[in-house]
Amino acid sequence: MQSAEVIQKFVRKYLCDLTISQDSEHAVMEDGDRNIVEKWLEKNI
Repeated sequence: MQSAEVIQKFVRKYLCDLTISQDSEHAVMEDGDRNIVEKWLEKNI
């Protein structure tokens, strides 16, 4: 796990888009996380 500061620094350095799921727990392994991942895929791919 990295701090938010380290992640934001990476995002700025490499000009990335960052999506944070407020409703997910650890590594998107819960049942409801599938919908979150599918929506992300539809938006970004």
